Amino acid sequence: YQYQNDEFKLLLNFEDGRSDTYLTDLDQNGTQEIVYSFVLDPTGSIGRTLTPWKEVWQWQNGKYGLANNLYPKIYENDISEYQSLMENSQDIHSQSYQPVLKCLKEKAELNNRGKFADGRECGRLLSWNND
Repeated sequence: YQYQNDEFKLLLNFEDGRSDTYLTDLDQNGTQEIVYSFVLDPTGSIGRTLTPWKEVWQWQNGKYGLANNLYPKIYENDISEYQSLMENSQDIHSQSYQPVLKCLKEKAELNNRGKFADGRECGRLLSWNND
């Protein structure tokens, strides 16, 4: 993004099958926040399905900074989604993702309670990331 003429213009957008970036004024203060949704494991369809995460970036002190905990409503649906994924992803290929899903759910719960948590930290639990 580039700030130009009192607004942000998209210059380049990287996408995979599960990433999305958009600007929105979540707190109705006249300044748009960036909501970035992505996956921790883009290596296959199971990873893309089971490792979604969402970040909120807020304009702070002249630059954008992570502010996940300042927008708890963003994470309300994610908590139940992670629970559902843990319960419904029990096949042999999905079981290795259970620790990641548990971690992502815990991070979403923290943000939902107003305590900052970064879901990217859960990426360290991916089996291919520990080799």
